[in-house]
Amino acid sequence: MKDIQPSLLPSPPHLPGRLPQRTRIGYGFAESGISGAEVLLRVSLLIYYTDTVGLRPDLAGYAIALCVLWDAITDPMMGWISDNLPIRGQRRRPYIILGAIGLSLTLVMLFSPPDLSSQWAKFIWLFVSYFLVNTTMTIIAVPHSAFAGDLASGSARTGLFGWRLLFGNLGLTLATAIPATPLSMALKEHGLTVDQSTSIIIAALVIVSAIVTVVFSAGRDRAPDSHTGVVHSPLAALASFSTVLRDKAFRSIFFAYFIANIGLTLYSSFALYFYRYRLELDETATRTIIALFMGVFCLFIPVWILVSRRFPKKNLLLINIALLGLMTMIVYPLLPVGNSQLPLIASVLGGIFVAAVVLLEVVVAELAESADKNAPFGIYFGMWKMGAKLSRAAALVFTGHLLQGIGFVPNALQSPQTSQYLAILFGPCVGILLLTSSAMIARVRIGAN
Repeated sequence: MKDIQPSLLPSPPHLPGRLPQRTRIGYGFAESGISGAEVLLRVSLLIYYTDTVGLRPDLAGYAIALCVLWDAITDPMMGWISDNLPIRGQRRRPYIILGAIGLSLTLVMLFSPPDLSSQWAKFIWLFVSYFLVNTTMTIIAVPHSAFAGDLASGSARTGLFGWRLLFGNLGLTLATAIPATPLSMALKEHGLTVDQSTSIIIAALVIVSAIVTVVFSAGRDRAPDSHTGVVHSPLAALASFSTVLRDKAFRSIFFAYFIANIGLTLYSSFALYFYRYRLELDETATRTIIALFMGVFCLFIPVWILVSRRFPKKNLLLINIALLGLMTMIVYPLLPVGNSQLPLIASVLGGIFVAAVVLLEVVVAELAESADKNAPFGIYFGMWKMGAKLSRAAALVFTGHLLQGIGFVPNALQSPQTSQYLAILFGPCVGILLLTSSAMIARVRIGAN
């Protein structure tokens, strides 16, 4: 078969009229593995290394934060790479499969440390393995996010983000429920901890879900003709980054999200500590609360997608973030010890409010498209993810020091003062950050919708 000349290749499918259902579903599938890994890292990594491995909370916080900082730096670069350095004429799919292979291997490594005696040996293992996890996560996650911008536009793109986050929350729910599955129990019988068995199962999910996405999106990942024969330099990358930062609307929503994500990271980091040590709930009740939150989060994503067609995205965002902030400030400090019913109700409301986050990435894609006819989605989403990682790194440093500062003792009944501090950190501190973000969003001009 003769090679097709570059000029005869179809343009990248930025604006197809309609996408086949298998392509829409297939695109979103990879997010189940990515998000499954994310929830394991966000919910279990810190407490695994403090309670199981025995690393000091402040050292664990520093190791995790440094790796997340590296992750933040590499996100925009990976976005630029996937925009400008295609592999065999494809600029997203090859990176998705390469990242999936690396992430699955390093995730298992992270939760399988050898028997280490010194604090610094534990610190180094955590730092090196999590550094590799974050690097491979960037390689898969940034091109996958940007791929939606290549596949569709307008309401069709909004639907793609909905599918992606729908599968993402399926991954979140699975990651939360995995510890109670027969497969996890079977792995535990071979001497593995809950988190080790979970990491193995999620690693398999990462590989399978990435393969599904790559297969179902075949033929829709061609680099633009303008990339043919062009040599891209680091200076061009820097110029692209500066262009994005000059986008006032993007800059405003970026900083609003930065503040909100600090709050949400503190929320996820303190969740197990709050339920286990403040409310004194057992493992089953704690996992049920988190699984319910994830399930509701998943169910309400399509609801907010549909609602956003009738109401401005900006208004939906600021209202939901504000309601979440008010709920965390008022409800969590008042929850009684030993009661699991009220936290379940709070998790339902929290899942509804947080599900509106789907609209943020839709806004980012719209800003990228309005800024440049070639729609540099990789750069925009790389910068967006960089902000998410920087804010998360800051929150993790705070988490480690705060746990150390309030006198937290792993695997022990906490003092009344420490217990009260956990309630304040999980409630009012998170709530103030979310309300601040909502006020910032209220001042952002995002266009007509």
